[in-house]
Amino acid sequence: MSSSVSRRRLLQLTGATVAATATGSFIGASPAHAVVPPARADIGVLAHPFELGQVRLTASRWLDNQDRTRNYLRFVDVDRLLYNFRANHKLSTNGAVATGGWEAPNFAFRSHVQGHFLTAWAQLYAVTGDTTCRDKATYMVAELAKCQANNSAAGFNAGYLSGLPESDFTALEQGTPKGVPYYTIHKTLMGLLDVWR
Repeated sequence: MSSSVSRRRLLQLTGATVAATATGSFIGASPAHAVVPPARADIGVLAHPFELGQVRLTASRWLDNQDRTRNYLRFVDVDRLLYNFRANHKLSTNGAVATGGWEAPNFAFRSHVQGHFLTAWAQLYAVTGDTTCRDKATYMVAELAKCQANNSAAGFNAGYLSGLPESDFTALEQGTPKGVPYYTIHKTLMGLLDVWR
């Protein structure tokens, strides 16, 4: 890559910043609630999105769906979701059983769904105030920070955080991809960002 900062280095720096910020605060106490100025001053802004906490569902099929989703999100075992991250960063998996399918330890897309769960827990907390979901997200962020803190022992560069070995990025950049590592790490970063927001 010809630029002075590679994509990998940018992701390392971003991941370190997001993880460090997310472990220091949680939903609701961040500048993310500030109104963002328009990208083009000549156009202006006619509408802004509602904050998630400003909308409540009333009795309806949508509330029923939200409640089913809440029950599932409360059910999910965070330690099982952390399995690939802990194993990759050379930490104990705490007796958790690995999940299967796209999260199986030998599957090339593993470690992408965790970011989706972080987003879902954060959004449900913002909408309903569900502290079980908040606590699951907070726990996962803290455990991911432990994974990141063990990078030296795992043989990774500072700031790296993934359920995939760092060598998967090298393989991709050398034209021999083993999966979609940028996709998976993007999901993790988005989940961390949503928790921070």
